[in-house]
Amino acid sequence: MHRRCNPFLLLPIFSFLLSLYSLHTGLHRQVLDRYQPSVPLNSPLPIWEVPELEGPLPTPIHKPTSETPPQKIVDNFPRAATAKSPKDLPPVPSWNRPPKRHVKEKTPVFVGFSRNWLLLQQTVVGLITAGWPPEDIYVVENTGTMDSNKEGLLSLQNAFYLDHHRLTKVFGVHVISTPTLLNFAQLQNFFLHVALKRKWEHYFWSHMDIITLPDEGIEGPYKSMYMRAVDALRESLAPGYAHDRSGREGRWSIRFFNFDWLALVNTAAYAEVGGFDTRIGFYNTDCDMYNRLEWAGFKKSNDHIGKIYDVGKSLRDLEVLYRQKPKPFEEYWMIPEKGVDVTGKWTSWYGPRATAAPEEDDRNGSGYQALKIQLQRMQDDKTNDGGVERNSWQAKQSGGQGEPYWQNPEGLERTKWMAVDLGRNIYHEKWGTWECDLRKMGLKAEDAWRVEEYHDPAETKPEENKPEENKPEENKPEEKKPEENKPEEKKPDENKPEENKPEEKKPEENKPEEKKPEENKPEENKPAEHKSEENNPSENKQQDPQPKDSQPVGDSSFGGLVSEKLTSEI
Repeated sequence: MHRRCNPFLLLPIFSFLLSLYSLHTGLHRQVLDRYQPSVPLNSPLPIWEVPELEGPLPTPIHKPTSETPPQKIVDNFPRAATAKSPKDLPPVPSWNRPPKRHVKEKTPVFVGFSRNWLLLQQTVVGLITAGWPPEDIYVVENTGTMDSNKEGLLSLQNAFYLDHHRLTKVFGVHVISTPTLLNFAQLQNFFLHVALKRKWEHYFWSHMDIITLPDEGIEGPYKSMYMRAVDALRESLAPGYAHDRSGREGRWSIRFFNFDWLALVNTAAYAEVGGFDTRIGFYNTDCDMYNRLEWAGFKKSNDHIGKIYDVGKSLRDLEVLYRQKPKPFEEYWMIPEKGVDVTGKWTSWYGPRATAAPEEDDRNGSGYQALKIQLQRMQDDKTNDGGVERNSWQAKQSGGQGEPYWQNPEGLERTKWMAVDLGRNIYHEKWGTWECDLRKMGLKAEDAWRVEEYHDPAETKPEENKPEENKPEENKPEEKKPEENKPEEKKPDENKPEENKPEEKKPEENKPEEKKPEENKPEENKPAEHKSEENNPSENKQQDPQPKDSQPVGDSSFGGLVSEKLTSEI
């Protein structure tokens, strides 16, 4: 039988014949020459240099800068600086220790950070000594320095410095880094993003420039600040809490504990209204958010679970928060303004540390009373000028030049306020007013971006009557002629107007009545001019202190308050 030939067997033969042909004709050389690189592979690569500019160049004129040398930063917790684990730290006060078995509810708390390690460390230690489980504390590093702190590339003198190792290995808290430097509204939405990803139905958040102190002198059964926060959370999750007219339960958005210095957030409420408006980066962004939450039917409340202090300085040694019996050296309470290196004097507060552990102080004892007095002084120092310089501490740390991502602190502070003013203007464009309580002004959620400049109806009434008052003024030119012909009578009018009025009543009966609206005119206009000045956000920034509940976080949180506090988190 005839057997069919397999065509695949012919391929090797065809390839062999093609190779012989290419070698004979030199076809392979032509192919290689066509695709040969223009620069030989073994030749050195050309060196690229920045071209030099020709001719004389203008000399830049620099702005005046402070000649004060950078403040030397000294660590405010020397014992933690040498510790290797939580066991090397003093014990949490026995009356504030968290339960050995975690409560069934999740209690994460975010602490946004941007600048000033001393204040952040003080806030974290304050939460731990107030009973908060360290594993529930999440420090959100909002510095914009990428992994520089984790890799140990920044020094203590750098405003963006954060001791990543101490937070995670010694204190036992978590550190989450933002992808870049965020403003307050963006940082709040980052909290919301993390909560949604981790399926947290609620979370707490705190500013980085506060100190928490439980009410040790409270009457009745004692509870730590953490357990009182858990009670507030359980109340919020209980059936029937914050139900609306439609019967829906759980219609609460946020519970403030001493303004928003520490707050509990309902994740679902924030997500329903779309989070913070990030175009309004700082001031007024909380006004925008909380009004939208109330329009959506969500409840917000103010509750007390302990003492919370808003401070701009640090205690000299944070070990005092662990409530061990101290020696009465009040001069070692607070780090001085100019930052003196007193490392050798730190041990004088608690005495020699080489022997037995210090004795625990009495709850609500003299040490606690002294601590309350000192923390109140620190808070008063922050607001003793009416709040104008309340967050000036953010720009005072200027060391760390030459380190990764270093920024000029003065330039950073100026751009922050430029961003603040921009956000305020956007808020005004959105709602037609600088005021915070939009509901009382008759506005609704659907009015956003549609409102003209807001005018108080009570202020427009006298303006509507002005034309009627001005009508008789149109006839005045006819009556001015006799005034011109009586120059001798004007002199006594200026000195004794009341004495001359009775003698000249007949020819000038109407004149005093007509002069009154003229004299009152500037008085009528003054309130309107004054109000326009009050509505100027750039002037409000310097003259009127912002209330704490209208701040961000941060460092604060660009992080601050609500709004500017996040500049403490920036």
